[in-house]
Amino acid sequence: MTDFRRLFFVALIAGLAAGLATSVVQAGKLWPLIESAELLESSAPTPAPAAPQGHAHDHAAAGHAHDHGHDHGWSPDGPLRHGLTILFNIAAGLGFGLILNALARLRALSAGQTLTATEGVWWGIAGFAAFALAPALGLPPELPGMAAGELVHRQLWWAATALCSASAIALWVFMGGFWRAVAVILAVVPHIVGAPHAHEHGVVPGELGAAFAAASLAASAVFWVVLGGVSGWAQARWGQTA
Repeated sequence: MTDFRRLFFVALIAGLAAGLATSVVQAGKLWPLIESAELLESSAPTPAPAAPQGHAHDHAAAGHAHDHGHDHGWSPDGPLRHGLTILFNIAAGLGFGLILNALARLRALSAGQTLTATEGVWWGIAGFAAFALAPALGLPPELPGMAAGELVHRQLWWAATALCSASAIALWVFMGGFWRAVAVILAVVPHIVGAPHAHEHGVVPGELGAAFAAASLAASAVFWVVLGGVSGWAQARWGQTA
């Protein structure tokens, strides 16, 4: 029970640091792009009435997705919206931090070693590759006003891609031999199947969407590197005081 409390505390520290660092990047790079896209979306001409159909949009950051619909229902704005985004980033940091620290701790114990900050960064890079970079190859982060496929289909594809990518990285790094061939197959299968896309055009210019996708991946990279590095540092301190 003591080890679990310590692990939770490490994940809490790492998640707080990662969430705050990501929020700084988002505030400087992502939030202005989102506001510009929402302005374009709100000023776009309304299409001719048809059968009622919702349209969802994703804009991800660290590996995180936020959906906006055309139903014009209530949504937080201004400081409240930014505050909730920061809280979400910290909560995501805690959740992913628990997973990362549990796996890294198990690996360190099996190897008879203590996780270090440098090794933690490598764990973070692996998390970024599995949960942000690999899914973005098929589904780049999307702004409001961009055409997107069905939300459920995109979420399923994202989850399958992240799971396959994480498994592929683990097999490649920890198993070797024949399992590396299996890792390659796992990594490419979701992309062979293909991500779901919409057969329509959005109102956001391509250069704005490209800038958002690049900034989102940068924010995700900061999230995962900070999460892994702080986790490794905290676990190393834990090992010294144990």
